[in-house]
Amino acid sequence: MKIIVVIGGIGSGKSTVSGAFRDLGAAFIDLDKVGHEILLRDDVKADLVAAFGSEIIGDDGEIVRPELAKRAFVSPESTEQLNNATQPRIIEEAKSRMAAFEEDGALATVIEISPYDGPQGRFGVFTDMADATVAVVAPIEVRVKRAAGKFSEEDICNRIARQASDEQRRSWATHVVVNDGTVAALRWEVEEIWDSVVLS
Repeated sequence: MKIIVVIGGIGSGKSTVSGAFRDLGAAFIDLDKVGHEILLRDDVKADLVAAFGSEIIGDDGEIVRPELAKRAFVSPESTEQLNNATQPRIIEEAKSRMAAFEEDGALATVIEISPYDGPQGRFGVFTDMADATVAVVAPIEVRVKRAAGKFSEEDICNRIARQASDEQRRSWATHVVVNDGTVAALRWEVEEIWDSVVLS
């Protein structure tokens, strides 16, 4: 089974690229979604309440993600607290899913990583095993506009400031997709990568 890692900042269009790979037959792991799912775990809730306070818990007993984000992305130190509580559990769950996909005979698994911070970072374990790392990049103003429906502009800018730059992503990637054109052009680029990595 081939492993393709897709990296890109908020609003870059990495989910569109991942979707195109899925349409070609890839299994898929979105580390953001895995991260949301582990927030339901009692051990994770306890660690996050200890770090950020009980105000992040809603009336239903679950973590209120916008409230957590307000506290977790205000400084490098607070972001590190969030990472320490969540990322080892995310990696463990993703590896389990990859093993299941391989057992089911998947040709390839695409792993989408929003907070990728380089080969020496926490998620370098995935790029170490990857057959291709695809960086999806786009101009900052385009990224802010795309993400405006999900987050406030202040939150978007805070997240961008805490993530790697597109220049860094380019240096870490084996393939770069510049997402400033049409979806059709984007899909064509994805097909080229698929053919060279998975079918060759």
